[in-house]
Amino acid sequence: MTDNIEPIQNKPIQDTEANSSIEDCNLERKPQLALLRLAIPRRMYTNDHMDYVADVIINLKEIKNNIKGLKITNSPTQFRFFFAELKPIE
Repeated sequence: MTDNIEPIQNKPIQDTEANSSIEDCNLERKPQLALLRLAIPRRMYTNDHMDYVADVIINLKEIKNNIKGLKITNSPTQFRFFFAELKPIE
């Protein structure tokens, strides 16, 4: 029965201008506000599942200052966020 459960998908909400690359000088524009959309399939998860997801998000917020990000080191022009090469920010 668990074979039919689809994963919760997350995707950054991208503003075409805010997350676009400046190709002339190979710089990134940093968005003013970074948002995340959670796509949750209907009728697949119970309230207990959603409570767990909420607890994880709350925990991440509490430790956000200890989480280091990733830097894009190489990326194609198309499907950038799927095929980009990343390295941890130190």
